[in-house]
Amino acid sequence: MTLSVGVMTRGPGARVAAMLSLFRPVADEILVALDDRASPEVEAALGAVADRLIRYPYAEPVDRPLGWIHAECESDWVLTVDDDEIPGRALLDALPGLVQAGDVTHYWLSRRWLFPTADRYLDARPWRPDYQPRLVLNDARVLSFPDETHVPVRVLGPSRYVSACLYHADTVLNSTEAREAKAARYERLRPGKRVAGRPLNEAFYVPERVDAPTREVPAEDAALIAAVLAAAPQASATIAETAAASRGEVDRHWAGRTLGDAAYEAGLALLEELPVLRAGVEERVDVEIENRGDELWPWGGAGGPAIRVASRWTSRETVLEGAHVPLPADLPPGAGLTVPLPLVPPGEGRWTLTIDLVHEHVRRFGQPLEVEIDVRPHRLVAVLDPGSSEGLLEALATLEPEEEPVVVTDRLDELARGFAGRIAASLPGTGARRLVVPDGLVRAGRRRPLLAALAAARKLRIPVHTVSGAPLTAVGVVRRRLR
Repeated sequence: MTLSVGVMTRGPGARVAAMLSLFRPVADEILVALDDRASPEVEAALGAVADRLIRYPYAEPVDRPLGWIHAECESDWVLTVDDDEIPGRALLDALPGLVQAGDVTHYWLSRRWLFPTADRYLDARPWRPDYQPRLVLNDARVLSFPDETHVPVRVLGPSRYVSACLYHADTVLNSTEAREAKAARYERLRPGKRVAGRPLNEAFYVPERVDAPTREVPAEDAALIAAVLAAAPQASATIAETAAASRGEVDRHWAGRTLGDAAYEAGLALLEELPVLRAGVEERVDVEIENRGDELWPWGGAGGPAIRVASRWTSRETVLEGAHVPLPADLPPGAGLTVPLPLVPPGEGRWTLTIDLVHEHVRRFGQPLEVEIDVRPHRLVAVLDPGSSEGLLEALATLEPEEEPVVVTDRLDELARGFAGRIAASLPGTGARRLVVPDGLVRAGRRRPLLAALAAARKLRIPVHTVSGAPLTAVGVVRRRLR
């Protein structure tokens, strides 16, 4: 298995090149995404250590190019490092073994924040252990790159947490004022996140505001850190393969990209007639969607843009949103895809069902299907728990196919372990249209629970029958007891 190390940077060239050179013995590929604001001197320094160097146009947010960088990497695994991070010796030693694993899709690496000097690190929350999902399998089927600050990548599948660490040097490289400005900028991009009782960005980037304990960096790591931070420019005749990427090439992999009007052209069709729909009962219908636009619509786990198949229910002045279902796979222009859409009518009566595509929080596509539907009542039937599996199966077997049971029981936890349907502690609130009482309960003469159930049914004005179909009243229960 092979390893790519990827970094995006604008320099300084000497320091970043020194950091990347630590990975040279273990990396099959080093890819540098160079911010177009960087000087030619930075490009020359990084070109001496990288295998490939690609200039890209910078734009906020800072994590914007990550999906593109991963797509450019050619190895089986990708390790993403920031240009102000330095690997510890244990991580460099562990990497060759980590990428041979066949039972995980990603690793969470510990990150240590250097402070107040480069030979110490913060040893308290939130800076410890600060796990980051940095080493990931290079498989687009398990990766997504949300447009959320500080959530650079999400990975599906099993993982491991690794104590071998990266050291974060931001808190020793930059002044308090510079870090306060960075924290404020990040906070404006995604306000409201908090950690350790403080705004997240301030908490991480301005440790001066609390008296946090620190710990000494191990000697072997301290030597690596000192060498990287003291690195001076070096001339080299070896220059990496260089290229340039456009804004479109980078943003094609960014979840927060804006789509043009032509991307919202779509076709929708029902692949089957709608089944009988009952209020509150879920049914599913297959919807065929066709991408008639000029952009790929990503699958639901890709992070965005979030394209969904959506339903809406309208009855006179009432408009209610139904299910919004993500795409099960990428849908390129000109292709089609089948999406099962759950339908749960909000109430009985006449409804207009609208099925459309939506770009969540942005717009509807505006080429909907509309179907008029007469929604039937939900046929819920309460079944009094007989206390045994055999008795319950016997009672359920007497229900009509369109009836849905709700078992009323005083053994909720026990029944929940073996019964897949709905259960309730009492009859009120179930919405049942009738109550079924097992004959065994009547024969056993359990007068008190039977009379309580009958009283509740009388208040709700619903009929009560035994499993055998005979009507049951309080008078009948009392008379049977007297005999």
